[in-house]
Amino acid sequence: MWRERVREKFHEFDYAWIADHYAISEQQARHAVDEMLGVIEQRLVKINTENA
Repeated sequence: MWRERVREKFHEFDYAWIADHYAISEQQARHAVDEMLGVIEQRLVKINTENA
């Protein structure tokens, strides 16, 4: 559920700004955000599993 909320916030995110400031393409910026969300999700699953 949290992932959908976060992804919704990134829906209108200015990927062009990231592309310009970090010398990457907009597609690479989108991929980086997807990767970041994946890492967060993995860590939350691990935390929830350890605390169950």
